[in-house]
Amino acid sequence: MPLAEALDKISTALAVLAYQTRAENLVGMYTKNKLVEDLLLPVFQVLFKAPHLRNLNQESKNFPHIDLADEQSRLAVQVTTERAAAKVTETLTGFLAQDYQQRYDRLVCFILTANKVSYKTGTKTKWQKTCNEMLHFDPKADIITIPDLLSLIHGLPHDDIYAIN
Repeated sequence: MPLAEALDKISTALAVLAYQTRAENLVGMYTKNKLVEDLLLPVFQVLFKAPHLRNLNQESKNFPHIDLADEQSRLAVQVTTERAAAKVTETLTGFLAQDYQQRYDRLVCFILTANKVSYKTGTKTKWQKTCNEMLHFDPKADIITIPDLLSLIHGLPHDDIYAIN
């Protein structure tokens, strides 16, 4: 399969997932929200070079503040459809309150939305103060939406793109 075809299939699948989940959420159907964690798990394993990334919600129902984690690569991921700054703030404060920074060096907030998100400078400053050198959190790199994800996938080696496809 040509690389362009693999990238097109990945793009289409992610776009459909984002729009379908959004439409279902608008009518009160939230079943896909939890499925997204498992659907994207292998993508994140390849993308972040975290082969031991696992779904914590399968080990403990509604695991607090993070959904996916890999202790060996020291990566934690929160998967959400909520794009408000308050969700990121809640995730950061909860992550630090649980002392997860002792086990994970990086926290990624994946927001399942077809649009890029932006936050006010004051909000990002608040996040920096919240992390207070306990956790390096860069909103540009650590808040990822579908367009960001596609861009990151596009920059991967061809074998990784084929693995994701």
